[in-house]
Amino acid sequence: MDVLAHEEKDVRPTGKSYETMKKILKSRFVTTAHVLFGRDVDELTEAEIYKTVAATAKQSISDNWIKTNRQYAQKRVKQIYYFSIEFLLGRLLRANLINLGLEEAMKEVLQEFDLKLSDAYEEEP
Repeated sequence: MDVLAHEEKDVRPTGKSYETMKKILKSRFVTTAHVLFGRDVDELTEAEIYKTVAATAKQSISDNWIKTNRQYAQKRVKQIYYFSIEFLLGRLLRANLINLGLEEAMKEVLQEFDLKLSDAYEEEP
């Protein structure tokens, strides 16, 4: 195994180890499936798997969103919003997971449930 590839997996930008991040993602994925759909992971439809993956990824950035929004409100910062209609949501999900550094861990979590992340990318809810 390439030493650099191994080092890359050891610590995430969050400061958590790769294995810790994977455990957190797995727990969040299962909990999100329960909360959103009232079902176990093995009972989810393809569309529900996509939504569960997306919601799990969103949880990873929500703490930072809250902090950022709080600072913006305190400093009365002006914001500009840009809206875009995205028709390839699976592709967008993949880009978000990559940018969050979660794609490989999420892929492995889904494999533990005999699911493929690539199937979620193909889903267009």
